[in-house]
Amino acid sequence: REQEARAEEERLRKWDESLLLHYSTVADIEDAKRRGLGELQIRMSILKSNRYSLKQEVENYQAQAADTERAGKSVDVERLRTIERLQQDIAVTELDIKQREKEIRALETAYQADIERFKMLQDVVELRQTMSNKGAKTP
Repeated sequence: REQEARAEEERLRKWDESLLLHYSTVADIEDAKRRGLGELQIRMSILKSNRYSLKQEVENYQAQAADTERAGKSVDVERLRTIERLQQDIAVTELDIKQREKEIRALETAYQADIERFKMLQDVVELRQTMSNKGAKTP
């Protein structure tokens, strides 16, 4: 337990050091959060656009296959394979979208924790300054 406590103290010390090294204000952290989330949102938009395009492509191939069948002909194997491949691509894209959603939630949680910890550090610094000023004023 003592080793776990020391490890936790070290983790917090490194976290505090990192926060104080990278940020001057809570607004700095919020800006970093906006940038990070913005990048993930762009990737998410690209994935959703790709998914839409793939679905459109599947619909087009399926419509062509239906037209072929209505004309009394059999649909060529290559067209069927293409539809299957596109559907697999859609499934992979769906998984990628879910992964990006997880990343967004994790990033939001991490930045929120950073903000809370930074505020706590600011409070500690302010308290120390107040106490130091009071101590310096007493003769």
